[in-house]
Amino acid sequence: MARGISQTELGEKIGVTFQQVQKYEKGANRVGASRLTRIAKVLGVSIGTFFGGAGGGNQGAGAEAARLDLEYLVVPGALRLLRAYGQIRESVVRRTIVTFVEKVAAGEAPPRIDRK
Repeated sequence: MARGISQTELGEKIGVTFQQVQKYEKGANRVGASRLTRIAKVLGVSIGTFFGGAGGGNQGAGAEAARLDLEYLVVPGALRLLRAYGQIRESVVRRTIVTFVEKVAAGEAPPRIDRK
C-alpha cells in the first residue's frame, strides 16, 4: 500500500495470486529468495528493506551489500554450493575452495591441483 500498488497488481507482476501475496504478508507462507528479489524489484526497494523494519530504507552501504549477497542465492547451483561448503569442517580446505572460486570468478587461471 505504501508504494501505491494493490496486492492483486503485485501478485500479477510476480506471478502469483493476490491470496498468495496476502499469505506472504501475514507470514503464513515462506517467500523464497528469488521471489523476494522479484518483489523488491517490483516495489522499487532493496531486499534489506524487508528485514529492517520501519527504518529499512535508510540502511546505507551495509544494506546494499546484503541485498547483493541475497541476489547471488538465486543463481542456479549457488544454494547447493553453499550447503556443501557449510558441511566442510577443515578450515584449510574451506579457505582453499574460496580462493579457487574467487580466482575462477575473476578470470584468473585456477591453481593446479596435484593429485597424489
